[in-house]
Amino acid sequence: MIGSSAAVIEPRVSFNYNFETEYKTQLRGGVGVFQSSPPAVWLTNPYQNNGVTVLSYTSFDPSKAPFSPDPFNQPIPAGGGAGSVDTIAKNFQLPTVVKTSLALDRELPWWGTVATAEYEHLQVHNGILYQAINFGAPTGTLPDGRQQFWKVPGEAPKAADSLANKNPAFATSSTRLANTSEGKADSFTLGVNKPFTENLSGSVAVTFSHATDADPGIDTIAFNGYQRVVRVNPNDNVASTSNYNVPRTFKSSLTWQHAFFGDYKSTVSGFYSGRTGNNYTWVFGNDVNGDNISGFDPVYIPGVNDSKVAYASSVTATQIQQFQDFLAHDPYLKDHRGQIAGRNGAKNAWINQLDLSFAQEVPGIWGKGELRFDIFNFLNLLNKHWGDTQVVNTTGYPTRSLASYAGVNAAGQYVYTLPTDKAGNYLPQQKVFYDGGFLDPSRTVSRWSAMVTLKYKF
Repeated sequence: MIGSSAAVIEPRVSFNYNFETEYKTQLRGGVGVFQSSPPAVWLTNPYQNNGVTVLSYTSFDPSKAPFSPDPFNQPIPAGGGAGSVDTIAKNFQLPTVVKTSLALDRELPWWGTVATAEYEHLQVHNGILYQAINFGAPTGTLPDGRQQFWKVPGEAPKAADSLANKNPAFATSSTRLANTSEGKADSFTLGVNKPFTENLSGSVAVTFSHATDADPGIDTIAFNGYQRVVRVNPNDNVASTSNYNVPRTFKSSLTWQHAFFGDYKSTVSGFYSGRTGNNYTWVFGNDVNGDNISGFDPVYIPGVNDSKVAYASSVTATQIQQFQDFLAHDPYLKDHRGQIAGRNGAKNAWINQLDLSFAQEVPGIWGKGELRFDIFNFLNLLNKHWGDTQVVNTTGYPTRSLASYAGVNAAGQYVYTLPTDKAGNYLPQQKVFYDGGFLDPSRTVSRWSAMVTLKYKF
């Protein structure tokens, strides 16, 4: 699948220039090619999903394929099965980025501190891009201009009528792994660092950054890697705000140590990290364009008295007003009315975390021992509402449902249904606090935790 033509050459050059000044000053930087996320399991998908090893059968008529508990004699619908085919582009190249950095370090006249200013730019050279290869031609466009694939254009969601022009001989989950040059990341950091002098050291830094990508490479299964990326139209190769974008980060640390007993040091340290909350995308709660993928279509955000949107008969005037009020006050939605929501355009709340550590050296026979006590997320220990990490879900896919699609009416308008609470009031998908999840259930993120360590050095 990938031969010697895909070999990666990674040339790099860097420099470091020291100025002849009273206080040490250096200018440093470099540029080079680096391999990014290795494709690993992505290259193995074609071996299993080759269109022959596994065939799937789909029927929407239970009378033609009734349930059978016998695993060896399953009723198979007429017409044959469809195999999923995962392919790799003939000229596929291993993922690489071009990285450029420039920094200035300057010793300050106070307490031996060093100030740093650093800029870093990453440009995608060969990123990964999963494409769906059996969606067929679109059957029309929806009111906001995006493509649709329903058998009857504008019909209410019906799985049997999705991807009307697909090739029935192959599964619609068939994919092609190709490359893209879309995507980049820029960051600028200002920091001050005080190395250990006497008994004290510390640092403080603030970083401003922005990152975009066309395919974040968030899954191991080929089609999952395609379908779990928000996009307006299938196979869009457009760079948008990355799932991993963190616009602002503030970090500080402080360590103090003193030998109260001989040369056995007592150490107290703290580390604070504060950053912008995770990004997410406002989406339809179901499949809007008929590509048989639900929950990853960016929602059209209605304006006031929007001519492109109507509401299902089951939606009350009160619910519509509550919906409009929500749109008018949400920090992202209020500024993007009359538009399709941007991928990862919205943000969760700022995240704070403070970790503390206490260590004491103790005597030993041939060396020294150290007793250490760490408290992670100390703020949460003080108050259960502090130190929380807010997310829209714990699946790892940053999408939040605003409304659902119920078809297009005779006037060419979207027909929306609205989610409600038990009392019948409009209620969009609610945020949660991240504390593990199915991707990593053992993590304690929004809870405090403590660890005791005993170490012996000889």
